[in-house]
Amino acid sequence: MTDIRDISADEALWIRHQVLWPDKPAEFCRVEGDDQAVHLGGFISNQLVTVLSLFDEGAFIQLRKFATLPTYQGEGHGTALMQAAMERADGLCKPIRLHARAGAISFYERHGFTQQGEPFQKYSTETSIGPTYIWMQQTKNGT
Repeated sequence: MTDIRDISADEALWIRHQVLWPDKPAEFCRVEGDDQAVHLGGFISNQLVTVLSLFDEGAFIQLRKFATLPTYQGEGHGTALMQAAMERADGLCKPIRLHARAGAISFYERHGFTQQGEPFQKYSTETSIGPTYIWMQQTKNGT
């Protein structure tokens, strides 16, 4: 069973770096507003294995930097963390929005999110194209 707890931005940073951007400096994984965001972590036997961050954007909550250590993926820990995030947003009467990586769209759809708009790239440079993302929003069925 995954133990879900509030964590600090610094605690979330290590997993963000390991999973999302291991080829970049750790500071690349920090997000503007991290100090004001709610950071949730999923623990197995007191080991942090999955993280996400919730940013209150007024009319909605933006979920950012959702990452699970590879050896723990597919075991339901991310699902447990997503459910906790949805409960937190529901308590604020706000839907969740997020930028989903193309490979994670089906995960979010299983949790009641729908695609909004066209795919786009983030973090592109003059010499490389960044990963493809799509805006997704929680639907009423997902709350």
